[in-house]
Amino acid sequence: MKKTLVALGVIAASSAQAGVALYDNDGIKINLSGGVDVVYLKDLKKGSHFEQKIDDADFGIGASYAINDDLKVAGYLEYDGDKNNQKGMMGDVYIKLGSESLGSIKVGRICGVIDDVGIASDYQLGEKAFLLSEEGNKVICNDEMIRYDLDTDMFYTNLSYSQDKNENISSLGKSGRYLDGRVGVRVANFDVSVAYGDIKASAVTSKERLVAVETKFAGIPNANVSAAYYRMQGDLSSAEKVKRDNYYLAGDYTLNSWKFGAGVNKFVTKNADEKNFRAWHVNTGYNFAKNSTAYVEVAGNNKDDNQTGIAVGVKTSF
Repeated sequence: MKKTLVALGVIAASSAQAGVALYDNDGIKINLSGGVDVVYLKDLKKGSHFEQKIDDADFGIGASYAINDDLKVAGYLEYDGDKNNQKGMMGDVYIKLGSESLGSIKVGRICGVIDDVGIASDYQLGEKAFLLSEEGNKVICNDEMIRYDLDTDMFYTNLSYSQDKNENISSLGKSGRYLDGRVGVRVANFDVSVAYGDIKASAVTSKERLVAVETKFAGIPNANVSAAYYRMQGDLSSAEKVKRDNYYLAGDYTLNSWKFGAGVNKFVTKNADEKNFRAWHVNTGYNFAKNSTAYVEVAGNNKDDNQTGIAVGVKTSF
């Protein structure tokens, strides 16, 4: 799933050092940020050949204004150049009201909390079977979203809600709605969180729910280990009842400028048209300059008509 530049903390409202500072004076901050990821990829589907792909090509500008010592208002505008690999279009566009003590509220074209879910240390080929259906994933990021975020270092929570009164998402509909949330705690090198997403799509008579439980451990020097459980269930527009369970284990280890990662996933389904499967990935990344990484990844699974996937790429951000 696509993670926006906002998730990397590049907006000026959150940090004066994020991105490239264009202006910082009298409580006004303007930052420029961007990211590019170009990869040579052989997909997991059997018969796929190596293809060059622009996986990320974004840049954005954020401006924040201090109302007082605690409260700031900000705006963010992003251009997403990798959509369809050829046609550029706008990415996130929103207004943000933020407080160091009370959290922040964003309104506009943004992604919900479920867009941040996932523990895999993959670059391209990690298994995403825990996600909602294709119809559901179209709803997670849209134009009519409102989102609240609060992080006190030890505790954090996120909430988001969206509708589709402008009928930009054909599957959601005017009477549909999407909501999600997450609560988490960081203590003794552990980061544990529980997230929930719920979709009620009136246009296609579909309901879906996703529960995500994630645990991350950073108590080993230069290493991270994560485990997660995901449950997706609902009633799709095809009158089909869906129920899927996913179990993930992932980790990475950093040695100087090198980073090594691996992950495994077990997918269990009760749907008649799906089969259980296991998936894996391993990768290596080399940080050859600030915010710049060259990487190689190999992945596979035991699905029918699949092959071993390979990705070789370079990504950079500012």
